Amino acid sequence: MKFFHIKILIIISLLTLSVSGRADVLGAGIAATGKVTSSIIANETVESLIESARRQAKVLIAESENSGNVLLTRGADELNLTADNIERIFQNQLKITFAEIDEDKRDLLIGLASATNVATELSDKAYTFKDTLTLDVRSILGEIPFVKENLVLQRISGLSVISGKEKFKLRIIGSYVGLPGESHSTSIEALLDGKNIENIEVDPREIHLVEILIPSVNLENHLLKDKPARIPLILKINQTFKKKLFGFLWNIDSRKSYEANLNLILYPSYAGDINVVARHEVLGWKKSQAIERDMTHSDHCSKNCKNHYGTSHEVNISVNGDSLTPLTGQKRIISSTCNLISGPSSHSIHEETSVSQDKATAKCRVRFRTQSQTYRLTAQIEEYGVIEEKDSSFPAKLSFDELTEVRIPKTTTEIFIQGKLITGDMINIIGSQTTSSGLVKIVRRLENANDKSVILTVSRPNDTL
Repeated sequence: MKFFHIKILIIISLLTLSVSGRADVLGAGIAATGKVTSSIIANETVESLIESARRQAKVLIAESENSGNVLLTRGADELNLTADNIERIFQNQLKITFAEIDEDKRDLLIGLASATNVATELSDKAYTFKDTLTLDVRSILGEIPFVKENLVLQRISGLSVISGKEKFKLRIIGSYVGLPGESHSTSIEALLDGKNIENIEVDPREIHLVEILIPSVNLENHLLKDKPARIPLILKINQTFKKKLFGFLWNIDSRKSYEANLNLILYPSYAGDINVVARHEVLGWKKSQAIERDMTHSDHCSKNCKNHYGTSHEVNISVNGDSLTPLTGQKRIISSTCNLISGPSSHSIHEETSVSQDKATAKCRVRFRTQSQTYRLTAQIEEYGVIEEKDSSFPAKLSFDELTEVRIPKTTTEIFIQGKLITGDMINIIGSQTTSSGLVKIVRRLENANDKSVILTVSRPNDTL
């Protein structure tokens, strides 16, 4: 019979393990830094260890109110849930020191003390929405068999929710909280901010698993516009176990009531601020190769030349010139010179060298009055094109399940999306490498007349329990 009882406990532990998700907040810290040693807490009583945990939980809540750090809230909940479990398990040994506790139970107290220790470091930890969904004390206390003598709450999921859903779901794993049996039953009530929740649905799934569906209408008054709201949540658990009286055939009811004080985190539809950094080519006028044109003429007078007038000739250089919306490759003339490069150096008259107002034409006119001469018109040219590559930042606000348009320069060659969502998730992606699995995605790119658009969407973090 004893062997059968042990076997049942092992099966139950395996069943509850199979629904576990990622490591809990404090358990991950313990895994990284290690547990406290027995010698440190040898003279601490069970009661003092519990009180230390609860004091630290209060500190975390106060810090989270000041900083908005949701991870601190969840760490406080985890400490309180762990302390509650310890208090029920050791309810008749609260005044006993650690050194006096049976060795097979000491690991539970080491787990509580270790969680209290790592909780002081949570404010510096990065976190994501997924980290704040669930409380799971098994990585703190280890696997605790479910027994009828004391309620053990191993795991509570669904404690973070993003507004917009009709209902949200809490999933609770604890001893005998689920399906009733011939000798046991459980009822659960939930209070938000001290008020009973209307139209709550309690759905027992397995003997130690229950799901609670809460209509979102109960949360509307707590919703904040641009930051998560912390809503105190109390779970009242009432359990009834039938016991045989003195081993006879009739039963008596043994009733026990427990409360779990937690916090629900409600996120608004506002998802956070990002910067779209556009790496783009800056277009402008830049110096280009000069253009030259030569003209050669003569009008020589050999006798009676006093009133010889000569003949005027001109040479022109033409390019695109200025415009309000220049195109890449377009050229304009910024200055010109006209110089004699061969032939006699006198007698001819340099009448004009000019550039048109639209910078499209350069002209040189000379009145030739002698033997063959060559004049050269030189135009200094600027060409419109890429003068540098530059990163420009364009801020944007995102909302869950909505599209956001960001306008960027037309010459953008790559974009980088950086920021932090309200859920704590960091965004740092390269536009050309975005995939359908990311929280922030580019769903469309548009070519506008004078610029480009990128259309972004941000998905809800996975809240599968």
